Amino acid sequence: GILVLSIYTLLLEKKGKIDSSNAAKLLAAFLVISLSDALDGGLARLKAEKGEGNHDSNIGELVDTLSDRLQEAFLSWLSMCRADEQGDKLALTAALATALANPLSSFFRAWAEANGVIVPESGKGVFDLFGTRVGKVVAASVRFLPRTEVAGVSVQAIVDTLVATATIKVAVSRFKAVLRGYQKSDESEKDLDVREVDAHIVENA
Repeated sequence: GILVLSIYTLLLEKKGKIDSSNAAKLLAAFLVISLSDALDGGLARLKAEKGEGNHDSNIGELVDTLSDRLQEAFLSWLSMCRADEQGDKLALTAALATALANPLSSFFRAWAEANGVIVPESGKGVFDLFGTRVGKVVAASVRFLPRTEVAGVSVQAIVDTLVATATIKVAVSRFKAVLRGYQKSDESEKDLDVREVDAHIVENA
């Protein structure tokens, strides 16, 4: 759905037909697709709890993760193509930076959870929100709106710069969370070793 919508949006961009009317339709379609994507995991878990159907959570997580990365790639591609059509080099650079940074926060979240470290989805503030899935959906909505500028800079360039920067910040914080998890694990193992030595000394005494 995102790929088809991105292609259609780009065709409208090439014809110069992304006005307020078309933008409203594009945005509505994008929000419906995003909502359906947000609901699929919850629906699968609910059906599994009720014993309906045969669910493989590992396959489901893999498919969901791959589809999320593809959606981000398609949206970044749309952003780059629109920026190129508009001759906006700053927006093109920001969109490319977003495309390269997008997988980082998800990768480090998966790595953290694989090591038993739970990281928050929402981040620590409004800025960090742009580096999360929810923030990216909000930011992506700009890709379906008519071009607008603030102080001579396109809103798309501003938003993509925020997303790229926030994504890297969130990825770094999640990476640090994993390192802290390793440190705590090492400390726990050392404490266990010390207790075992103490117990052995007491036993021998």
